[in-house]
Amino acid sequence: MLGLILGLLLLISYGIYEFQKCKISRKKIPMIIHINGTRGKSSVTRLIAAGLRAGGKRIIAKTTGSAPALIFENGSETPIVRHHGANIKEQIKIIKFAAKRKIDILVLECMAVTPEYQWVTEHEIVQSNIGIITNSRLDHLDVMGPGLKNVTLSLCNTIPRHGILFTAEKKVFPLIKKEAKKMHCEIIQSDDSGISKEDMQGFSHIEHKDNVALSLKVCEHFGIDKKTALEGMYTAQPDIGAMEIYLNKSKDTELHFVHAFAANDPESTEFVINSVKELYPRTHAVAIVLNTRDDRIFRSKQLIRMLKEVHYDHLYLIGKQTNTIYSYAMTNKLAKKKITDCGWVTGEELTKYVVKLPAKEILMLGIGNIGGNGGIIVNYYSEEIAMKIFVGNMPKDVEKKSLKALFSDYGDVKTINIHTDKINDELKAYAFIDMPKKEAWKAISALDNKEYFGNVLSVHQARFRNHDRRGPNRLGGRRKTDLPEIKSN
Repeated sequence: MLGLILGLLLLISYGIYEFQKCKISRKKIPMIIHINGTRGKSSVTRLIAAGLRAGGKRIIAKTTGSAPALIFENGSETPIVRHHGANIKEQIKIIKFAAKRKIDILVLECMAVTPEYQWVTEHEIVQSNIGIITNSRLDHLDVMGPGLKNVTLSLCNTIPRHGILFTAEKKVFPLIKKEAKKMHCEIIQSDDSGISKEDMQGFSHIEHKDNVALSLKVCEHFGIDKKTALEGMYTAQPDIGAMEIYLNKSKDTELHFVHAFAANDPESTEFVINSVKELYPRTHAVAIVLNTRDDRIFRSKQLIRMLKEVHYDHLYLIGKQTNTIYSYAMTNKLAKKKITDCGWVTGEELTKYVVKLPAKEILMLGIGNIGGNGGIIVNYYSEEIAMKIFVGNMPKDVEKKSLKALFSDYGDVKTINIHTDKINDELKAYAFIDMPKKEAWKAISALDNKEYFGNVLSVHQARFRNHDRRGPNRLGGRRKTDLPEIKSN
């Protein structure tokens, strides 16, 4: 018994010691921005860090989730290794690390979900100067619900005391404002009406105007003008939750598979579907692949209800709960002739189902969740099928044949799509190219940052952000860095 008591006292003493060390480290960091919200946290973390960095600030940023990353002062990054799962103690280690680097600002994505942990993270550990609530949506209802008000109040636990809060939220803004007042915190609401189509064209991926407007508002607070901040944001490394698009081209059919499994809530998924459809306006058919899981039945039912408002040509159910979700779809009066229950399938089997559609060009979007059958489909396309390359900063008068000649040195160029302005038909300065995967990586390695008719090209795997809901342990196109990993136990 005495040994147990002594051990407990030692454990408590060590906890107090570590907590005090964290407080000392926190005092060495002039400014911390703590980012919370339902959607867009990782995107906003990266955008703010990139904008502030472009404005001359020394920044360290940290994103969280299934594959957290530490972003250094020069914009390079390294994954954070978790040996025992996510724990808010990780933020303490990041604060200690950042305190040694003599930075200006630490940008932290909130990693807590439960209301109690959100409060502890902000008020006992991070103690931020600036808080961010990107938005409030119906998600994590099991711990933050049952309704939108409950979710919002939970997110408000990270409002900094006597600080400044930025938010892009509109629907429940009055509630957030009320909670901010209790904390004697100034609140600033961003507005995306000032973000033009031209502003968004600089991104090599689908980005939300709300995220950009919110991030620019924060940069403006630090005296960084819009042009400078945007230039930094354009060069920021996309989050690993970015979508991937693959082309499966056969003699009779072009199948564009969009890995959007990470966008697993209704609002995010609907945005992704509509956004990608805009990229392929001439597609003859739209196929939706809904991955069902034993532990995500409620989410699958939400997506079925969402699909009542979305135009598509056929719905394919895959995974372990296809019978249940098929019955639910019938109850919600989805057209029976437009649904196929595929059960658990391989990528090749699913492709055979989809190419039966009477269309020469098919857009197939995978939604629901990457776990289980979703991961199998993604792996099939990522390992077997052609990859889409993004080519940015091109001369505006570049011709398709000259671009094809440039990339043909590295392999078979299947398709080239140079985007044109819808208003005056002027060529934009970017294109998408489809090549076999191995050949595509050769082209990327050889041509990225190379000069082409006076322009330094930006060449990398085309990636489309979706709200930052990441698939497990997928590093995607993340660039490797020789900087050391920050391990989290």
